Amino acid sequence: MPLKVWLAGEQLDLQRLAALFSDGDVRVVPDNDEDGRYYLTAVGLDQAHEVNRVYPTVQLLLGWINGAAKVEIPDFHDVTYAGRYTTANGDQVIQPAAAVLRLRVGVTASAEVRGPDGAVKPSPQPPAVTRVALAASNDQVAKVLTLMAGDRNWDDLWKVYETIRKAVGGTNALVNQLQWITEGDKKAFRESANNPDVSGDDARHAIPTSPTPPTRTMTIDEGRAFINDLIAKWTDWVIANS
Repeated sequence: MPLKVWLAGEQLDLQRLAALFSDGDVRVVPDNDEDGRYYLTAVGLDQAHEVNRVYPTVQLLLGWINGAAKVEIPDFHDVTYAGRYTTANGDQVIQPAAAVLRLRVGVTASAEVRGPDGAVKPSPQPPAVTRVALAASNDQVAKVLTLMAGDRNWDDLWKVYETIRKAVGGTNALVNQLQWITEGDKKAFRESANNPDVSGDDARHAIPTSPTPPTRTMTIDEGRAFINDLIAKWTDWVIANS
């Protein structure tokens, strides 16, 4: 039996994670013997237990997992470590953290895909699984997913943008070579992230960055969607070029 790290969070989000991470080296699994609670299992956790490194390992993994989930599911809420794990031999290890299971009404997660004949088809591996696996070997992907696990405010989004921009070789690569964004996208995101005349106290700067009002802006939700799309394109590109 693999080491099980018990999770806390909203029921809908736990269901979503279990659908996203149902297979692979990192999995989120419901356990009927634990009243439907969910646990995380991953390659390397047993070794982490042997050297008393489960907590930092789990925190790192949850940063990647929550960030990857938010790229796929805009209204996803972070899932956390419940302060308890079960070793391979069944021992319970308790650590000081409060486990709270909340309920949010919504559709349940599903990965079922049907063909034209109505037969269930095997689902492709969710992009979130691929991105978490990539984070284990790519420091920039790990950084981006960890940032996305945060509040995803303008400061977080800008840091993600800067990280990806540098990783591909600069703004010219983003706009002209790869054509992932337009010049208009870039300006609207920059003004919305930085200009207090656009985003108020949530802006990164206290003083307007441009002497003239911008012709186009983004709301925070539009900024998040813009960055989610950029992450998807970038991680696909990283995989294709690795």
